[in-house]
Amino acid sequence: MNCTIGVYCTIPAPAVKVPAARVVGGDERNIKKLPILSLGRIYVYLVMHAIVVEAYPDLLFDQKSWIALNTGSFLFRNCQWSLDLLDAWAPMGPKGPIREEAEKVLMVNLKGRPAFEADDQSALIYLLLSHKDMWMEKVFVENSYYLHRYWAGLVDRYEEMIEKYHPGLGDERWSFVTQFVGCKPCGSYGDYPVERCLSSMERAFNFADNQVLKLYGLVAGGGGLR
Repeated sequence: MNCTIGVYCTIPAPAVKVPAARVVGGDERNIKKLPILSLGRIYVYLVMHAIVVEAYPDLLFDQKSWIALNTGSFLFRNCQWSLDLLDAWAPMGPKGPIREEAEKVLMVNLKGRPAFEADDQSALIYLLLSHKDMWMEKVFVENSYYLHRYWAGLVDRYEEMIEKYHPGLGDERWSFVTQFVGCKPCGSYGDYPVERCLSSMERAFNFADNQVLKLYGLVAGGGGLR
């Protein structure tokens, strides 16, 4: 299970792998409230489509690879189509026999997928490929804008990013989301102390909040970020 911290937040929308997240979502009126990122790009994507996900078209459509897209962070439009997709996606999720049977289906249909229980990323790829006519029209495959990047390489660079760059670049200088993929504050997993994980999350939240608060002359404290 992932913890994903967004650059900033608006109205939460349905999501699958972001239980501790600040998620960009909502209908067109909510999207217009986003004050900082490249609004034209995000607004157009979510008006014309219902989900924006990082993916590689050749791996997805030609090779049918199990790593063709990344569900670590994605953007959902709050609409009936998204709810329908979640309804179709969720049945592969329950632990036990259902997920074990789904594993067999995914291994047969997705290139290079190793043997382990069904996961949400493989399930979405399979769903999009096996029911392409039903879903793909509303899916935007993003492969030029970084929706997220791993937290360990970002949290200590926030001050440098603030000094040199600005939101909306969407590349290695300033991704859309700081993603705490696989980070478990309980300390049961990871090659870093739990304190490192928690303090980095605090920095990330403050980094996100300050991009909005600074418009009102305010700054979030804590985490060593000013």
